[in-house]
Amino acid sequence: MTTDEDIWSRAEAWLDAGETPCVALVTRTWGSSPRPVGSAMVINASGEFVGSVVAKMPVPMVSMEV
Repeated sequence: MTTDEDIWSRAEAWLDAGETPCVALVTRTWGSSPRPVGSAMVINASGEFVGSVVAKMPVPMVSMEV
């Protein structure tokens, strides 16, 4: 299970390596949402990621413009 510390540590490591990570954070939900407020994931330009903002399904394609 990924912890918040894992997510932010990876983001910091990517920043230290000169990469530009993108953070996705659940800030509001309604109905039966798959992840609670505060759920996070970080992804880099290579497509590596840590964390999740979806439940028990593959992470959808994420597009970044740097």
